[in-house]
Amino acid sequence: MPSAIPPRPATRPWRLAQGCPVGPRFRFAFAGFLWQDGGVKPLPAPDIHKLRAAQGWLELGNPLEAKVEWQRIEPAYRSHPDVVEVQCHIYASEKHWEASLKLAELLMELVPERPGAWIAGSIALYRLQRTGDARDLLARVVDRFPENWVVSYNLACYCAQLGRFDESREWLQKAMALDEAGVKKVASEDPDLKPLWDKMGGIIWENFVDIPERADE
Repeated sequence: MPSAIPPRPATRPWRLAQGCPVGPRFRFAFAGFLWQDGGVKPLPAPDIHKLRAAQGWLELGNPLEAKVEWQRIEPAYRSHPDVVEVQCHIYASEKHWEASLKLAELLMELVPERPGAWIAGSIALYRLQRTGDARDLLARVVDRFPENWVVSYNLACYCAQLGRFDESREWLQKAMALDEAGVKKVASEDPDLKPLWDKMGGIIWENFVDIPERADE
């Protein structure tokens, strides 16, 4: 399923010696970067440039260089929501799912308008073998992000893994309605959708809307 971070081999945990830093002090510092209306205060230069560099490395599939750039950010700004979100993705890229989930939960609570937080949280749950929880998490918020095809697509993946094929088909159709090209690019070779393709007898895009109504049977 699509993620902000391509999968990478697991590496030695980073900043996990004392656990993922989501204690009361960290939460207080995080909240200090929020305006009263819930908006996020901008990250100042030069740290914003370091953060963008880290994001760029993540988009290129290089979490090691992303980590280097992230660590150059001043410690005083490492509880900033934008910085925390990138750290969450770095943890995910290194397959440190518990740590990624902790940061995603903080983001979901304090900046719930960000779809990436919910997507990251659901992926962490899925990788922790909590597929039902991953599905339920996104299902609760999918209506908040009607233009984000990844939310619907990942729901299709979770439902396929759970054997809920009718629901999986419906979510995949909704994702395709938002970005057909994007869905086709990732779906054909996505192992998370394999149960659905097997149930359908293969991938037939041109007849996709004509899939039988009772795929579960």
